[in-house]
Amino acid sequence: EGWQAGLAGEALTMAHRMKLQLAACHAAQVAADVVRSVHMIAGTSAIRRNHRFERYFRDVHTNTQHAFISPGRWESVGQWMHGLQPDWPLFTY
Repeated sequence: EGWQAGLAGEALTMAHRMKLQLAACHAAQVAADVVRSVHMIAGTSAIRRNHRFERYFRDVHTNTQHAFISPGRWESVGQWMHGLQPDWPLFTY
């Protein structure tokens, strides 16, 4: 919906922005879950710095802490869904 609005030259509504935010947070969390599973399957060798899974594990979990997709953004969307002003400045006009 947000993509279509953008293609039509329309401004994104708050509902569009919140759906995009949820999608981004969800994607980051699912990616971390998948990499965590592979990391566990890889076993002890995956914790060594010279093993590529160590880097993947670290990178994907670092990504989940980024301000744009951190757990706090789930809270911001929840605030909006409950009629409160979101605490995230990018959700204000």
